[in-house]
Amino acid sequence: LNLSPLQLDHLAEHRNKIHKDREILVTCSKLVAELRAKITAHIQNQHKTLGGMRKILNPTQVAKYVMWVEKSKKQMKQAAEGH
Repeated sequence: LNLSPLQLDHLAEHRNKIHKDREILVTCSKLVAELRAKITAHIQNQHKTLGGMRKILNPTQVAKYVMWVEKSKKQMKQAAEGH
């Protein structure tokens, strides 16, 4: 390609940026995989908890509990956001 020394320097800088971007992508991919695993564990725990509650509460009470949890989550989120 008959590159000049200046062109080679610029290409080397570009290569370093690409390498750093790849490292960031690998880190992000690992974080996404970790997040997926935690979400899966959370969902499984919620199913176990709700299943246990169904053994104790009648269907109406379970429904009221689920609604209460949802309402409480919204209220906590709004409080955290300062609303």
